[in-house]
Amino acid sequence: MTSFMKRFVFATSLCFLSAAFAAQLPPGAPPAPLPPGELVKIEHPAHPTVPPVTHPNPLVWRTMVEEITTKPLQSTNQFTFWVTNTAKTNVVIDHVQPQCGCTVAKLPKDPWPLTPGESGPITATVNFAGKSGALTKTMTVYSSEGQQTLTMKITIPFDPTAATREARMAQASADRQSVFKGDCASCHVEKGKGKTGEQLFAADCAICHDTEHQAEMVPKLTAINKVTSKEYWKYFLENGGTTLMPAFINTKGGPLTPEEIDKFAEFLNTKFPPKDQAQLKPISQK
Repeated sequence: MTSFMKRFVFATSLCFLSAAFAAQLPPGAPPAPLPPGELVKIEHPAHPTVPPVTHPNPLVWRTMVEEITTKPLQSTNQFTFWVTNTAKTNVVIDHVQPQCGCTVAKLPKDPWPLTPGESGPITATVNFAGKSGALTKTMTVYSSEGQQTLTMKITIPFDPTAATREARMAQASADRQSVFKGDCASCHVEKGKGKTGEQLFAADCAICHDTEHQAEMVPKLTAINKVTSKEYWKYFLENGGTTLMPAFINTKGGPLTPEEIDKFAEFLNTKFPPKDQAQLKPISQK
């Protein structure tokens, strides 16, 4: 046998012996060393996914969603959201951004710092004039602790008379005396003919000033924030108001004579007596 054949037989026998020896190793014993130059692939266990560290916003709201159903003739509504700072440090509300221009938000201060445990309101007035159905408006509160969204849900019931009323209001805006003409006269003239005092008020005034669904632009006569007198009421009866109120005197197209105006002004001064004069505005500030 040649020298090469001897070396080959020796190497082959060594490999078989190593394999047999490795098979007899007890569990957990280290593996036999690999021949020089052999690469070993080491399997690394996958790293577990660590969720990001988060904490709840310390500004806690009494509610973050307000809902209303509107009343007839209502065109705006003020929502109030109460918030409490539950943190152990101050939290600053920088500003509030409404979703659109129909919503006006108001903070107690701008910016508004809240001390630990402090509570307060944020108000938002939504104008939904001319709208119907279901509306949803939002506003975003930006604070030193992040952003939060407040939601306002508005349900506006269908009003079958709305179109007619809006058309008549547009007509009155162009000509305040139009309420004494045409179809409008049946309510604003005929019902008050021959009446005085309380009966005249019920016929010609209560339809606008003393009704369950009073329009927001119409002033409440029980809450006039001015110094009133017989002359005060006479002035408006003769000249009309600053909104849609017409002049009631017949020289300007109204249904009442100067004598009837004088007597009715005296009645109104008795029905709505002047309040504490010191707390009211002078009559010149009409």
